[in-house]
Amino acid sequence: HDLMERFLDGGPDPADPAAAAALMAAADEVLAKHCPWPAARQLWLARLRRVADWFLAGERDRQAEAAPRHFELSGELVLDHGFRLTGRADRVDIGPAGEARIYDYKTGEPPSEKVQATFNPQLLLLAAMAERGGFERLPATPVAAAAFIGLGSTPKVVPADLAALLARWRQPDRGYTARMAHFKDRDRSDYDHLSRFGEWEMSDPPAPEALA
Repeated sequence: HDLMERFLDGGPDPADPAAAAALMAAADEVLAKHCPWPAARQLWLARLRRVADWFLAGERDRQAEAAPRHFELSGELVLDHGFRLTGRADRVDIGPAGEARIYDYKTGEPPSEKVQATFNPQLLLLAAMAERGGFERLPATPVAAAAFIGLGSTPKVVPADLAALLARWRQPDRGYTARMAHFKDRDRSDYDHLSRFGEWEMSDPPAPEALA
């Protein structure tokens, strides 16, 4: 994240022929500061070198739509009944009409759209915070798009289908199911005590309950 902020905030145009060299130079400086192990630094530099051209090509397209404005943007949103949502956006770009585009970097495999729909609502929540003015230095802003930028061995950009995700959570009969997003039945949750898991089994039929 430090590398991307250093490169994008005041760095060269991604279409500049010298952009790749500037990206690698910034990576060398950041790793020298944060990674004390020479072998690990060389490993990370090699990984970045493999995806540098891909990243810069995508960056040209992203910056044609909006300009990078905010990095590591922290926020907090207090909802009804004292519910508090906190988060941090890796990067927020602002378009010509003032709309926001939210990006999150992943050094490994980014979550697919199917995984996001069930297990990873991160970008949806960040978008909700942005539209409600929950971020520092960012007034309430409409969000045009959000995506994960995967910089792993198979680089890819995975967008978040914000409309579909919002539609799922707005269904009044959907409810908030206990232990809904677990990969395995034996996985534990920080909220098992709230749902009183253990007094009921996964095979028990669900009992919907409307709360006032």
